[in-house]
Amino acid sequence: MNIFPMRYGLILRAFLVCLGICSAFRTNLAEESATQSFEKWFDAEAVSKAIKNVQPATVVVQQKGRDGDVRGKASGFVIDAEEALVATNFHVIGEGRPVEVVFQSGQRLEVSEIYASSPSSDLAILKLETVEPLASSLTLRPEIARQGEMVLGFGNPQGLQFSVVPGLVSAVRELDAAVRAENEELPDFELLQLAMPIEQGNSGGPVVDREGQVVGVVTLRHRVTTNLGFAVPSRELQQLLETPNRVSIERWQVLGQIDRRIWEPLMGADWGQKNGAVTVSEPGDGFGGRSLCLYHDEPSAGAYETAVEVRLEAESGAAGLVLGADGGERHIGVYPSNGRIRVTVFGGADVYSWNILDQIETPSYRPGSWNKLRTRLDKGLLTVWVNGDQVFEQQLGPGQIFGNRVGLCKFRDTSAEFRYFEMGRSLDNGSLDAEEVERLDRALTLLMRAGDSGVAMKQLTQSPRDSRAVIEQRRREIQKQLVQLDELERELHTQQVSRELVMALDKPEEEIDLFEMALQIAALDDDELHLQHYRDSFGRLVHEADLFIQAQQGDSSSEAEILRRFLFEECGYHGSRSEYYNPANSHINRVLDDREGLPITLSLLFLEMARRLSISPVYGVPLPGQFMVGFASMDQDSQKPTRRYLNVFDNAEILDRKQASDVIVRLTGRVPKSEDFRKADARSIARRMLQNLIAIQVDQERQPVEALPYLDALLAIAPDSGSDRFRRALILFEKKAYEKSISDLDWLLHQRPPGIDYEKLSQFREMIADQLSTKAAE
Repeated sequence: MNIFPMRYGLILRAFLVCLGICSAFRTNLAEESATQSFEKWFDAEAVSKAIKNVQPATVVVQQKGRDGDVRGKASGFVIDAEEALVATNFHVIGEGRPVEVVFQSGQRLEVSEIYASSPSSDLAILKLETVEPLASSLTLRPEIARQGEMVLGFGNPQGLQFSVVPGLVSAVRELDAAVRAENEELPDFELLQLAMPIEQGNSGGPVVDREGQVVGVVTLRHRVTTNLGFAVPSRELQQLLETPNRVSIERWQVLGQIDRRIWEPLMGADWGQKNGAVTVSEPGDGFGGRSLCLYHDEPSAGAYETAVEVRLEAESGAAGLVLGADGGERHIGVYPSNGRIRVTVFGGADVYSWNILDQIETPSYRPGSWNKLRTRLDKGLLTVWVNGDQVFEQQLGPGQIFGNRVGLCKFRDTSAEFRYFEMGRSLDNGSLDAEEVERLDRALTLLMRAGDSGVAMKQLTQSPRDSRAVIEQRRREIQKQLVQLDELERELHTQQVSRELVMALDKPEEEIDLFEMALQIAALDDDELHLQHYRDSFGRLVHEADLFIQAQQGDSSSEAEILRRFLFEECGYHGSRSEYYNPANSHINRVLDDREGLPITLSLLFLEMARRLSISPVYGVPLPGQFMVGFASMDQDSQKPTRRYLNVFDNAEILDRKQASDVIVRLTGRVPKSEDFRKADARSIARRMLQNLIAIQVDQERQPVEALPYLDALLAIAPDSGSDRFRRALILFEKKAYEKSISDLDWLLHQRPPGIDYEKLSQFREMIADQLSTKAAE
């Protein structure tokens, strides 16, 4: 399973690196001969028949603005006439605006829902609002197109609707491994390289063979020549069709777009404005997900300063200020990234032209809060302040300042907010002497204690600007205290939930309520989770399942098979493919709400429903890489009970042992052992769920400190887990919680679980103890 959180704008630059000039020259030769070869390979009758069959199923996909005007046109095609499903590119609908589909007949239909979407493959399937079946649809060819195969492309180039063009598949290629190694978010599946004219408006159009079967979906063209482009193979579309992730169009639409009279977005991403702040989400089209939003006005000649307050949704992101920009891909960036302030010179499109000047770890930066960045560029001298404190100063060379544009930047899949953007000669609010600060601070303290004190207010209003600076300093101190209180509150919440989790598991195995156990794990991330609401909701689901099973009396299927039919076919629960690593997939309340989840959470739902309905034997199977459900089914030939395995994540397929093993081999590359098919007890299921959440924060989000509540809960139910205790000690050390880290290390040194080098562990403990002593001395 491929999970790629980036749009396809990034693929273009990667392919340019892979192909090079010589390859492009060879492609041009192929393009010149394409028409001649096409005439020999396709006779006029075949072409006419293909066009006649395909064109009625092609459509114009129109994105509409908030006033109903058409903002952009692209292509699409019908893939299911009965269900009224139309395929197109994700980037065609990616801005969350209303979408309309226009047929060749002139018929116009609104989109009622986004039936399925995948940013990683740039594909989307739209469901149209109609009570009547559509007139025609196209068939997806399961076999991938061959190199040299002649094809037809349909679309709406430059607004010329329902056009057709011949071409050939000049290559079927993956990205070069070296390019993928530079950025793990680049896709690694094969694309069709097309030698055919591709223009703006072709996106989402079908590429068909001589029988009119779809072999690919146009996704982008070469940025140098219009006669070279790429298409996603139809098998990717077929997979998306089989695993829908439906979203109503009402939920899809988002207002609050960026004001282009003030800002100029570059390189993709979703820039918007809300409540006076500039917002950004989604990866940009630049390398590393880079995107810029340049301010239309330019600073005056000479020295200038820029400033903005920025808040990141997650500290693993990166977003901040741009200066010295040329209006393209070259600029200076000053931005927080992973809790540090990074200053980088971007000399071009890829990482080889980037130069990180410094990565500054400063106490002035407040993670999770609004932070004010300020820069000054004066005759090449770059100075950077964070929340009023200078953190960087360096003389830049003439080749490191590219222009006079300023603005905002973002990287990776960051979501961020910006407010109070400023540009000018000097944005310094001035500095106060110690005596003035002390005088105003006393007045502020008096005012806060006594309320509306005339004396205190008079002192403050005499120097309003200075008083505001003192108030800002006091606010920072209070914010720091609030952060400490928030941490304390979260720690207490984690301890309370951990106790509830221990109590839920401290029962005979057959009495353990797996849903309650999972609900407590979900509560770790939501201290306002309405537990009773979800207990009642799940109870109603179980009752509905009971009625469904009773209604199937006389069915030869086992009760487990009927429950499978109810949960995964009748109710539509399914595996989450497009957002596999979203923590919501591990939260049982969200799985219940959204009807999608991970293998283990979907299995848990099934297992607890079976337990409450007295359906047995049904048990969890902890296979590596994909949790499954085991149950007994009557073999039709021998009429004897046989073990079967329910692959809840992949269409809830019923598998025999060999088929289940084959799934694991494809996922992990190794054959599962006999013990992998053993029954999983409730405690091991809880541990596996918590390990999933830990892995998301450590490996995916790169925020190990956020994994601490899960580790606390895990060690509450499995206190003898040496590996987890050591991991917690490392994260606590990174958080600078030295005393707590030493406590875990002392436990390890005393209990001495196997698999640890205790000599190095002792040295590590001594190093932390030295850090603690240094901190105390300061």
